[in-house]
Amino acid sequence: MDINALPLHRVPSSRQSSVKSSIASSSVPIPPGREYTQEEADALPWKYIGYRVFSRWMASSQSFLIVRKFSAANTRVILSLQDQVTDLEEQLAEIDDYCARRGTGEFDNGTCRNDPRDDRKRVIEQLQAKLQEYSTYHPL
Repeated sequence: MDINALPLHRVPSSRQSSVKSSIASSSVPIPPGREYTQEEADALPWKYIGYRVFSRWMASSQSFLIVRKFSAANTRVILSLQDQVTDLEEQLAEIDDYCARRGTGEFDNGTCRNDPRDDRKRVIEQLQAKLQEYSTYHPL
């Protein structure tokens, strides 16, 4: 494995050499029935070993596990979802307001099952899907 190519930018420089030597000295476990030799794995680690072994190494200690949370990107996504839910709420309110006006017909605004307004049904279905997406999204 080319230990100089490993992302060690968050490891203090005083520890980088010890981290690199621990990676270099660790034998790369090659599974039985492999289709490559140890020499091939040493020559082309990115092909034969890659993230499989790198991930195992990173998971071996909390000190090595460095991942991004993408806090700003996650916040933008959740704000966008909130805006989409708000837009659907406003559409539903406009339909309800229209149906409650005098002279617009005899709409039964007290039923879901027999609602004659397909547009209201469509908005409620979209709102249900968007709320489910919003409620299950755990960005931070």
